[in-house]
Amino acid sequence: MLGLRRCCGHHHDPSDRARARHHADDDDVDPADIVEQVVIARFESFRACSADLDACDLDEATRFNGLEREVSRRNQLAGFIETGQIVIDNENQDTFVIGIEEITDDRTEAIVVSCEYNGSVLVQPATETEPEQILNAGNTTKRVRQLVRRIEGEWLVTARETAEEVTGRDESICT
Repeated sequence: MLGLRRCCGHHHDPSDRARARHHADDDDVDPADIVEQVVIARFESFRACSADLDACDLDEATRFNGLEREVSRRNQLAGFIETGQIVIDNENQDTFVIGIEEITDDRTEAIVVSCEYNGSVLVQPATETEPEQILNAGNTTKRVRQLVRRIEGEWLVTARETAEEVTGRDESICT
């Protein structure tokens, strides 16, 4: 059984992100370890960007996304920035890997199941004419399946689907 690796809390090793990229071409490294690190790094890089949208580097924030997933995440963040939206309570986000459903025999694709909690709030700040508006109150727990693919030597999250979602923080759906 794979150990749970948490993002954004004391269980997370910040060097996981560097190792995920560094070992992408290393055939001696267990791909299960790499894909777990990539899933956490993808979440963490998006979370870091949304915490400070003014300083957000879109390339860095979408670094562990590939293909249409990268375009989707980049457009989402660019939209937040363009409209002046902010994310508050950003520290109330967390993820951990539940396990690996499958790794292909050629070690180029994996299905990773993770648990994500979003307690952040997306806000359109008040203006001189309009009051502050809460656009998305977050507060959901999701069990997520992610397709992680090795493309040109790098492992990237290329697709994801929510398998289950509940309101509030409820890790019981993530066992």
